[in-house]
Amino acid sequence: MGLLDSRRSINEARAVSRLTELAFIFIPLLFATSVFGMQVEPFADNVPLRSFFIVAVVVTAFAYIMRITMRSRWLAYLKIFTRSEIQKYADSHGLPTPTRSIPILLAVQWIWGIFGFVVQFVLLNGAVLATPLALIWTRDLDSSTQGAVTIAVTLIVVGCIGIPFWHRSDTVFRSALPRWIMATFSIPSWVQKIFIVFIFGSALLGVTLAPIWTSPLASGIKGGMTITMLVLEILAISFWL
Repeated sequence: MGLLDSRRSINEARAVSRLTELAFIFIPLLFATSVFGMQVEPFADNVPLRSFFIVAVVVTAFAYIMRITMRSRWLAYLKIFTRSEIQKYADSHGLPTPTRSIPILLAVQWIWGIFGFVVQFVLLNGAVLATPLALIWTRDLDSSTQGAVTIAVTLIVVGCIGIPFWHRSDTVFRSALPRWIMATFSIPSWVQKIFIVFIFGSALLGVTLAPIWTSPLASGIKGGMTITMLVLEILAISFWL
């Protein structure tokens, strides 16, 4: 009798699961039909039928993707990984180690300890750049001039504010995110060096080539200057390595 009851419970659970699958499809469709069926002022005019299908497909897809995400293995792995990382953080800082639920304050401290310097750096430079860039892009100027001035102002702000802030910050705090990434994903040292060179090389090349290709020069001159900058950057990277 116990086996029969357990089998009956399993069959009922499967039936409920099938009904849930249908609910994730039909409830968004009912929501779309109720929205387009309302007699309100924004829908006083006739709405094209394609708008209903677009909204219905988007809402249904979003609901089903959320359902798949909630039951996916990678989300469960992410929860386990996050819990273990927060427990390591609590152990290393002498805080009470959570066993069941993770306190929100502890989770916020762990997130800030990893991403805090990046957030501070972006917010500081963004706050200083907001006013001059707003003045530049609200003026009736040529797009190439606006781009060149934007790059120049960004470099000045990062050089005068961002780099000194980086030097004066705590070494452990500013290197928390790179150390966490390297320790989590076990990236070899040569891959780290190639990644750093690629990031800085791409940024330097973009800054140097943007004024060239936005200026009214002949295509041959632009190509020659681009090749020259590429050769100089390759030589500089080779010398640095």
